[in-house]
Amino acid sequence: MPGTFFRARKSADIAKLGQSLSDVATFGPAPPDVTGEGRFNHAGAPMIYLATTLETALLEIGTLSELFQSQSWHSMVSTKSSIWWN
Repeated sequence: MPGTFFRARKSADIAKLGQSLSDVATFGPAPPDVTGEGRFNHAGAPMIYLATTLETALLEIGTLSELFQSQSWHSMVSTKSSIWWN
């Protein structure tokens, strides 16, 4: 699916895990040992949630007012998959 995709994380969560903002893995799926139950994943089975707007990415982490970090990716390649997009 071509387009720009967003991922957001709460700054406090990044700091709590001792992750680095310069490490691209920080914006990948959460580590299995801290992954809770979600809409599309089970506890301990991380999944990355991406959105097509920054606002949706922020709503996904439950905040529009807390400090957050975000990352965006632009895809020019169309892919066939069963991933759910916001």
